[in-house]
Amino acid sequence: MERQKEIMKMASRVLSLLTMAVALQAQPLSVAITQNPENLHHFFLDVLNMTPGVTYGVGQKVSPDEDPFNTWALFDVFPAPAPAIRYEGTASAAQRTHAAVNLDDYTGPQVRIVSPESGSTVSGDVPVQVHVADVVPLHTIEVFVGDTLVANITAGQGGTMNLPSYWFPNGEQQIWVRVVNQGIDVDTDGDGLADTPSTFASWGSVTVTFDNDVYIENFSPLYSGYGISYFATSPRSSIRWE
Repeated sequence: MERQKEIMKMASRVLSLLTMAVALQAQPLSVAITQNPENLHHFFLDVLNMTPGVTYGVGQKVSPDEDPFNTWALFDVFPAPAPAIRYEGTASAAQRTHAAVNLDDYTGPQVRIVSPESGSTVSGDVPVQVHVADVVPLHTIEVFVGDTLVANITAGQGGTMNLPSYWFPNGEQQIWVRVVNQGIDVDTDGDGLADTPSTFASWGSVTVTFDNDVYIENFSPLYSGYGISYFATSPRSSIRWE
């Protein structure tokens, strides 16, 4: 009798989950977290609207930390056996944000320069704020002006850095950000095992106008203005480094 009750209970859970998945067929891939009514210290994590046979990854990250390097860490990668699957976790675990991704369509991290705004006029040390959305841990975030690498944003900086606009000529400039993640294991030797990481890179850019009273006319990465101060503000001055 007890065994029959357990079977009926499991069947009811599966039916409920499949019903929910069918009802959401027109919706995009999503995750849902609900409390386990039979154990209030546990929760269910449902991944919905999958296409059977497609490879998906389910990730988590500490919430609500916005540092780009606190990015998603995949804890499961699988070919979907059904439109929906369910995980069970304990509510005593550290708070996490969860997400799912279609890895067959995965193209890499999504990069956006939050500030400065494209089309704006800036001067001095310009705060650059970068937002990265990804399911894979990051490797590097590089900041460029044109073809010149200015700085690397590292873990703990919150996705920000100060860009010295006076290192470059006044006028229209393009700020680029290149993000490279640590990659997803892929099969490169044909043995059916994903054992070699394949990294992904993405770019984002904004066009701004540099407007400084004192600026370097030709910037060379071989030199640095560190330790040199210029106080002239009128008329405008330029420093040419060949």
